[in-house]
Amino acid sequence: MDVQAVFLALADPTRRRILQLLSGRELAAGEIAQHFEVSWPTVSRHLSVLKGAGLVSSRRSSRQVLYRLDQEVMATVTDELGSIGSTAEQEPPTGRLAGDATEQARDVFRRCIEEALNIGAERVGTHHLLLALLSGLEGTARTVLTRAGVSFERAREVAITLFGGTECPHDRFRMIPFEWTCKAVISGGIRGQAIKSGHRVVGTGVQLLALLDEVERGDTGPPGAG
Repeated sequence: MDVQAVFLALADPTRRRILQLLSGRELAAGEIAQHFEVSWPTVSRHLSVLKGAGLVSSRRSSRQVLYRLDQEVMATVTDELGSIGSTAEQEPPTGRLAGDATEQARDVFRRCIEEALNIGAERVGTHHLLLALLSGLEGTARTVLTRAGVSFERAREVAITLFGGTECPHDRFRMIPFEWTCKAVISGGIRGQAIKSGHRVVGTGVQLLALLDEVERGDTGPPGAG
């Protein structure tokens, strides 16, 4: 398995969503395209990248080409990255990522859980990852966000308003699952962003870029994933 090709394939939210759609079923490119506000050729290019990484295979059925998730390869990938398609325990799904991250970035992985618990959330989402980036005492991401006029207090208020939560914190030792989208960003998006940016070590700046990429594309994760 070409690990770099896999990370680059998983770095794109649209491709991660395609993998989820193919989980347990075969679909034609046209059927996949119906789930996105992009053209069929764009979806076809995404499928080519996924096939090149070995994550997806295809077969011809009558006049259609059907695509399916390669379960064997995905099993190897999830061992490397941490599970992408299911809920997880409280431990961040970073796989081997944390070992290649700065201390500030590792703190972000830990703090996103704390931020979710602090506002009584039931799952750790990408908005908690943003709060974790803002709550650090230093770091590239915090500097960029602060200069852009984004404050921790305001971001926290908006997170509670849009996604729910309370001012009553949970027990800090409570087990809390990760939302699918947040898991995907941590497991694949951040590492893929580091590779694309030419960074050998993940810092808070890379984390922020991966998060912004997810938000820009509007990936919401699979139905029922929370």
